[in-house]
Order: sequence, then C-alpha cells, then structure tokens
Amino acid sequence: MQRITSEHSPLSFLSQRLAYANQNGIEALNLVENVPVWPDAARPKDRQRDSNDMFRYAPAEGESRLRQLLLDRERSKAGNDPYLLGENNLLVTNGATQAFALVLALVEPTRRKILCQNSTFVGMASLMRSRGFSVVHCPRGIDAVTWMAENLSNDVAAIYLNTPHNPTGCAVPKDDILSLAALAERYRLELIVDAVYEDYVFDGLDASIPRLPHCDHFFLINSVSKNYGSPGLRIGWVVASKKNIDRLTGVLERECVAVCSIAQSRAADVLENGNVSLVHHVERNRKGVFEALRSVRGGAFASTSAGTQVMLQCEVDDIEAFADYSLSKYGLILATARNYANIASQSVRIPLGDDPRKTSEGIKRLSDSLQAYADDHIYSERLC
Repeated sequence: MQRITSEHSPLSFLSQRLAYANQNGIEALNLVENVPVWPDAARPKDRQRDSNDMFRYAPAEGESRLRQLLLDRERSKAGNDPYLLGENNLLVTNGATQAFALVLALVEPTRRKILCQNSTFVGMASLMRSRGFSVVHCPRGIDAVTWMAENLSNDVAAIYLNTPHNPTGCAVPKDDILSLAALAERYRLELIVDAVYEDYVFDGLDASIPRLPHCDHFFLINSVSKNYGSPGLRIGWVVASKKNIDRLTGVLERECVAVCSIAQSRAADVLENGNVSLVHHVERNRKGVFEALRSVRGGAFASTSAGTQVMLQCEVDDIEAFADYSLSKYGLILATARNYANIASQSVRIPLGDDPRKTSEGIKRLSDSLQAYADDHIYSERLC
C-alpha cells in the first residue's frame, strides 16, 4: 500500500496529508477541522470600512474597542464579582498559541516539569518542550486533578489545564480549578487554563471557569478561533493579574511589536455579532454526528457533553497507514490520534461543528474506507 506520510518529515502527519492532496491536485474531503463552521445564514458579515488600520501599529496591549468587548465577555463569565476585572487584566495576542508561548516566558526556568492531563494537543506539548520543559502527563484511568495535587514539588514549574478538554470533551469542575489555583499560590508555580472551547458545553454540564484577576499565579488563555469560529484572524487573549499582564505585554512588544490592527478590528466585529448561532449550530450537529457514527462498522466512540470533536476508535492495526489509505483510495483527509501527545490509540477525530452535509459524506467515506481496508488486509494475508 502506498504510504503518504513519514516519521522523518518535519511536518505533522496531518500537514503531510494536506500537502499531499494539495500538491497532487486531489479535491479531497477534509474531515479534520475541529474549528466550528458558521452556517451561511448566520455568518458574521465582513464590514468594509475606510480605515487607516493597515498603515499603523496597534497598541501593544491591544486595540481599545476589542479589549472592551473582551472585557464585557470576561465579566459575563466571572460570576459574583465581575467588576474585579478591568482592562489591565487583558492582553490581546496572535491566537491562543502565542498567548501560551508568552505565558511560558514567565514560567520559572529553573523548574523543569509541567503537569498536564492525560493527553495534550501536540502543538502545545511541542511548545512546552521547545522551551526546555519536561511534559508530564497524568496516567490514564486516574483523576487528573487529584494526580496533579499529589505530584506537586519544587521542580514543577506549572500546571497546564485544558477545559473543556481537546479531544475528550471532559470538563474540570470550577471548585477543582480553584483548589489547583490555591495550590499554585502555595507552591509558587503557574496554573495555566486553556479555555478555547469554553462556550461549547451541552447537556446541562456545569463547566464554568473562574476568573482570578488578583492571583499572580493564574493565567487564562482563550481564542476567537474556536469560540467564535474565526481562525483566520489569529486573535487570542490572556486574562491575568495586572502585574502579569504588564510583563506579558512587554514580552509581546519585544517579540512582535503588536497584533495586527486589521485583524483586531474584524475580531471586534465578530464579538459584537456574538456566537450564539454558532454554538447552537454545534449543538444541533453533534446529535446527528453521534447517530451517524453509530452505524460505522469497525468504529466505536464515547459521546461527549463539551467540545467540538469526538474521537472514533477504529478497528485497524495502524491508524496512520489507514489514514493514508483513506486519502489515496477515498479522497478523505483524517486527523488521527497523532495530533495529540500521549494518546496511543487507533483513532481519528471527527468534527461536530462542520457543515452537516460535508460531515455526513465524510463519515460515509470513512465507513466505506474502513470496510475496504479490512477486506484488503484479509486479501493480503491470504496471499502471504
């Protein structure tokens, strides 16, 4: 069987497949995108305006209009004491990934470990390792918060908590986050909460995340990409204490001067529009996706109450070989468990917020590909 991907490429397996389809003119069906896609009727309009945005630098801390809209959002999430949050608790960044990179620049460099849940998006894990930190994942089958609390020591620099979790959809209760924040204060380490899927919570699940603007060891990072379905803008933000926002702003200014002013203006338009229609779109779609996946022979999954994706366990011996087969034979691009650090399963990621017709066709191709792959394997074994 033709292999498309290689362990020796500097690109991820997903990027290799995307590049292969592009370079070979394959009009493949992309079933990998866990950024929710706006329904056409509800998509925010791109407001055309005469502006000097492209001819100037934005303020390092972010444009005032966008920061005020983000502050309004953060106060709406803050609960009992929304007005403890001020503009000096916010920094606009080039997406959540840069937000995380900026926070890592403040983490104590003499401590080497960062504690994580049982799996982490590979990009975040790679970023931590590139900064010289050792990424320590919670063992499977153990409560992550309990494990983190029991494994704090003087060589732990930070706790990285993604809630709702990508890709499992598990959410860490608010009281558990507060307990970890108290431990972070005691051990003088950083608690970094990645909330880029914060708005996609369903089935009555309580997944609220605290805002702690007076805690110097607590950072919350977020993104317009996922929560507002606008990844092309590359806009994220950090919520932290004034002391740390000042420090982060200095790091951002030294690294890139400022975030694109045009992108910030468009992000402000998106926030003004709101994301209610987008969240409802994901909520409606997920039920249909779960139903379709139940009919996939050779696949199994556990439904989730949060997030924008679900992992489908496939009855194959090598998920990367199968994903290459699906692209070459069925024109289907898949994201596999290799997109995550510390997942050793034969599984693929299925989006819950994409166009329903596209997702339906993708799941049909996936089902056909699984059956054909199994048949080809049986035939090959008979020939041996």
